[in-house]
Amino acid sequence: MVKRFLKVSVVIPTYNSANTITDCLNGILEQDYDNLEIIVVDDCSKDNTASIVSSFPEVKLLINEKNKGPSFARNVGVKNSNGEIVILLDSDSWVEDRTWASRHVKAHEKNPECLIGGGIQGTGRGIIAKAEKYFWVTNIPNSGNRIPFAYGHLVTNNLSFSRQIFDKIGGFEERIFSGEDVLFCHQATKLGIKILFFSDIIIFHHDREKIGTVLKRSFKYGQDRLFLKNRNVYKKYGFLFSENPFLGILFSPFIALLGTIRFIIGWWRYDKMVLAYSPIIFLNSFFMALGIIAVGAKKILKIRK
Repeated sequence: MVKRFLKVSVVIPTYNSANTITDCLNGILEQDYDNLEIIVVDDCSKDNTASIVSSFPEVKLLINEKNKGPSFARNVGVKNSNGEIVILLDSDSWVEDRTWASRHVKAHEKNPECLIGGGIQGTGRGIIAKAEKYFWVTNIPNSGNRIPFAYGHLVTNNLSFSRQIFDKIGGFEERIFSGEDVLFCHQATKLGIKILFFSDIIIFHHDREKIGTVLKRSFKYGQDRLFLKNRNVYKKYGFLFSENPFLGILFSPFIALLGTIRFIIGWWRYDKMVLAYSPIIFLNSFFMALGIIAVGAKKILKIRK
């Protein structure tokens, strides 16, 4: 058991995760770090996630009265934590390395007051899951300690930071369902906080195996792009995210193509099979563009009413 002075809080937001939460918790409970607390925030699940978590006496369970999204759940978890270092983990992910928490802490000891992210290895059966593993293009496992080309952020899954940094940034934006990781990292950069990537601090993720589930999520992601654009997150390509739905229709193929190219460039050096899955990646990016169009159209209809 590794003895450290720094208290670490692992915060896990969850919603309807009865099929994955046990593996997630077991991996953390097997960590070699002795100064560790585990906090699960159940975002008003409709399944028996909460009862499963309750069977783990070592885990602190918080339950939201209403479903308010992952950002709200993460903020609740961090605010109720006692750790000097917080590590975020999604409930559909799991850890196999017993030194995972220790390695996050060591990274912070060598690089104080930074955001630290690790690699994410997507897993799953079938062509859709094998394609979705490439969606983790910002957190490619064993790819060196450099954030891939054209990306300035890491995802919240397998992300760690000090409680001081969290308070300084102000937590995660609760008005959006997705993209809170982009905004969180963007705000950190504006404050002079460095974002460091350690690709060998790896977790595993249950990737989605049904095309409908993947595309529905991509569409939902697209609905938050305009919110991020209005906060000056997208400096180079933000002009493609138009509030005018007619321009959105015009730009949608370019958004999909650009997104696909960025994925291929990010992965090409490490896994050239990304090219074989590029049609699914393109479709994913196209549905994200449709989400942007939907928001623009909704605004126009609201104005006309």
